[in-house]
Amino acid sequence: MHPTTIHTSASGVFKPGMLTFGNKKQTILTINNKGSLIPLYLVPSLGLKPGEYTKLAERCDAEQPMYAFQYQLDEYKAESSDLIREIAAHFVKAVLQSRPEGPVAICAWSAGTIVALEVAQQLKALGRDVALLVAIDWAPENTGVADAATSMVLNLRCWIRDEWQSQQAFRSVGRYLLEKYIDMVKRKIFRGMGAEINLPPTVQIVTNANPGLTQKERAFILRFYLALCDYIPQEYGGNVLAFVATYELHKKIGEKWKAIAPRLKTIDVKGTHNTIVRGADVEPLAAHLWKELAALSRDHS
Repeated sequence: MHPTTIHTSASGVFKPGMLTFGNKKQTILTINNKGSLIPLYLVPSLGLKPGEYTKLAERCDAEQPMYAFQYQLDEYKAESSDLIREIAAHFVKAVLQSRPEGPVAICAWSAGTIVALEVAQQLKALGRDVALLVAIDWAPENTGVADAATSMVLNLRCWIRDEWQSQQAFRSVGRYLLEKYIDMVKRKIFRGMGAEINLPPTVQIVTNANPGLTQKERAFILRFYLALCDYIPQEYGGNVLAFVATYELHKKIGEKWKAIAPRLKTIDVKGTHNTIVRGADVEPLAAHLWKELAALSRDHS
């Protein structure tokens, strides 16, 4: 394995901005392979990039073993919902190789939580102790629970917070809102014209946010998205910790998980879907997560 580059401060926590990810051919990247806590495995989201967890990893205690999965696009042949099971089986094999025994925790943000659920299901079927499944602001579809209606006001609230924390130029709030509104109108007017605009909105958002994606990655993201939509979750009997972004409560994250996971705990985190992982709102999320993992580790010792 090719470990990531880790720099720690005198207090033993990771310094912000000093974590870099390594070899793309590795299924598992080692962020920190030392420490006494239950090891945590991070599943990337629809955008495929493990680097999205950099801010979270930077706030990790040095006693927390941590790894990140990487999608290996050439390895997956299945279609539809079977693709999720195939990806999960690939990740499970890597977990068994890196940690042959002992409890583990699986964590994912956004659409990656569906893959994380299947990883946890397969590990438990093999008799492994999955101490905790962590779902950051996402839940499987096809649970019988639908999202609530949203509004332009709520969407603008999220856009503003995302933009503010991304540290992009804020020329004026009025001009910013006007640009967002015009962009939305243009997308509605030209929907259906051109292959790129014909993509599902979620796929458009992901690909537009990652301009460096290759054509192979873009094609896989669409295939991956369709498989995530088709996936039918089974009841999960293990511990689930769901973090919910308070600016986007219409997603009904807690209700969806409760429909399939009776041992659920939810924690609200002020912020948007993006800022609780990629922005300053990651601070309270990280504090809650390390506290939960430390408590679980004491229970398993």
